[in-house]
This record gives sequence, structure tokens and C-alpha cells, in this order.
Amino acid sequence: MEFTSPKQTINCVAYMYKSIGVVSIGLDNLKYASGSLALERSGNNSGNMLFTEAVYRQIEGTKHIGFNFNPDVVRNEFDSIMIPASNWVNWKQDWGWLADLLEQTNLPICVIGLGSQMDGRSLSEVPEGTVRLLNILSERGSSLGVRGEFTAQIINDLGVKNISVLGCPSVFSDGRVPEIRPLEKKEDFRLAFGPTRYGFGKEDFENVKHREMYQYAIKYASSIYYQSESFEIAFLNREDVGANKEKAVEYYGLNDFSDLSKKLLEKGKFHSSLAHWITDVKKEDCYIGTRIHGVVSSTLAGTPSLLITHDKRTEELASYMGVPNISILDFNIKNLSDFGWLSGNINIQNFMDISKLNIEVLHEFYASHNLMFNRF
Repeated sequence: MEFTSPKQTINCVAYMYKSIGVVSIGLDNLKYASGSLALERSGNNSGNMLFTEAVYRQIEGTKHIGFNFNPDVVRNEFDSIMIPASNWVNWKQDWGWLADLLEQTNLPICVIGLGSQMDGRSLSEVPEGTVRLLNILSERGSSLGVRGEFTAQIINDLGVKNISVLGCPSVFSDGRVPEIRPLEKKEDFRLAFGPTRYGFGKEDFENVKHREMYQYAIKYASSIYYQSESFEIAFLNREDVGANKEKAVEYYGLNDFSDLSKKLLEKGKFHSSLAHWITDVKKEDCYIGTRIHGVVSSTLAGTPSLLITHDKRTEELASYMGVPNISILDFNIKNLSDFGWLSGNINIQNFMDISKLNIEVLHEFYASHNLMFNRF
């Protein structure tokens, strides 16, 4: 199914909004925090700051209003509202409370980066409040900016038809297509890893391929970039992690906590500032992982990267954005010792070609919402 292109929704923009309230996490509060507090302020995934910061960089006149804003104040102080969203369309979260707030503002709304995670669930399980939010966003904007075709189809089936597939805007945080260094074979090759895990539950131990990545990374990677792993993030901040030490040692396949501690301090990285994240990942020769925003941060740093897709969220983003990727079903950890395999799966030129088209679509999308896109 083909969805609306922003170019089809606008002929001429007579007025650009100059004061835009952004519904998002607070980046200022985040960058002054560390460890568990920073993880909490990021929304329990530091990748959230990438698509959030992208909006502030890309759009003129943006100002943070957060999620618990006063509708009357926002209506009086702003021309419109901007929402850098994530995987909000699911069966777990009811966004009716946000729909209530937005409805009271009576302002135009632009949402971007909206994704869906249904995991085979029926659409009837999507909360009524979330469906109402989608309808308000549809009424208040020219179209809903979504991550990929999968999300577009879900939202279409929920009754909202004005949809624009845009991928994630964070890859254009600098207002241009990133320039990526060529992948070069060398003796001291730095291969960084960014897997996905939230805890040490039974399902984490049973997820063989994800666990293999952590075990490979702790032994052989130059760096491990953590985004949601509460144990490692707390440990790197010198917090008390006593209760989970034994589980962590077992999960990583090491002999004792002393060994794990030494390796975590040597390789482990967690960032509450995008600038610091990009500075670190610039030092790598290649980044590989299951985190789309780990790949995006690497891309912004000019470092070649490979995304291991493991669900519909990562699949749809990789497909639209042209991000070099491989399905976790086809991924074999043993291939990482083969530079030819790695270089053969990282098609930088394809990403560049697709990105040149996508940034123009993004520009048109913003224009259709009367928003000025900063191009550098």
C-alpha cells in the first residue's frame, strides 16, 4: 500500500511557525545526570535523546514543554506543537492522557518518528486512548510522520489515513546527509558493539543470539555501548550492583566478578550527551549492534556500521533508511572475524543514495507543517 507523500499535501507555505513547543524528554536535565538517574531521565533508553535532539537542531523556534504541560499556557505562548515520538502504538501504553492535553491546546501538531510494536497482537488490543491520540494528530497536522511501512499499515488499519513514511529524523540531526568513512582493514581494527538487553530475566538467558553478542563483545570488542542495560550503567557510575553480580558474571560467561569488572571498566560506555557519544564512537573503525540509534550515532560520527535487525521496529527503519543491516536470523557471530564478510554487508553508497532522497522528503514534510528545516 502506498501512503501519502508530504509533497502531495502542500502547494505553497505562506507562513512558518516561529514558536514551537516540543513534547519530549528534557535534554538539559539529562546531560547533567549520570548512571541510573540519566537512564531514568532518558526514558530508560539513551537512544531516545537522538531523535529528540534532532528536532531541536532541525527546527527553528523550538522550546521544550515536556509531557506534563499546562494546555492553557502552551496555547498562549506557542504557534504549534512538535512531538518526536517513538514506538507509541502498542497494546501496553494508553496515550489517552496525552490526547486530553493536546486536545485542549487547539494548536497545530506535527508528530515525527512514530512507530508501532504489536508483536503479533490484534489491533483491538490497542488502547482506546492511543487511537484517540492518533485521530487528534491526524486532525491537527498534514500527516503523521512514521518510521516505516509496518507502522504505516498499522495506523492505516486503525483508521488514520494521512501518513508519511520518514524513517527516523535523527540521522539528519546535522541538517544534512552524514559522510561516512570507508571501512578499512588494519591490524589494530576497532570493532565496537551495541547489543540490546534490559535485565537478567529468564528470557534474557534463553535468548541465545543476543547473549552471544554480549559474550563476544566483552572478550573481543574495542567498546560496548550501553543504552538500556541498567546493571552495567549503574556499575559504570560506581553504584551498588551487589544483588545482580552473580547473574551478570553468568550471563557474560566469565569466571568471576573481578574479571567482569575489569572488562566493563575497560570497554563499557554510556552517554547522557549526544556530543560525547559521537566523540567516543568516532574513535571506532566499525560499529555493529541491534540498536538503531546506536547505528545512527555511529553514522553521525562518520563511522561505518551494521545494524542487526531483530524485530519489526528495526526492520522497517533499516528498510526505509537504507541502513546497512542483516537479520538476526542470518547473523552468525563467527563471521565477525572475516573482514570480507563485514565489508560486504556494509553498503555505504546505498545508504548515501537513499539518504539524499529521504532528506528531501523530510524537508517537504516539515514544510507541510509550516516548520522551517535548518539545512547546513
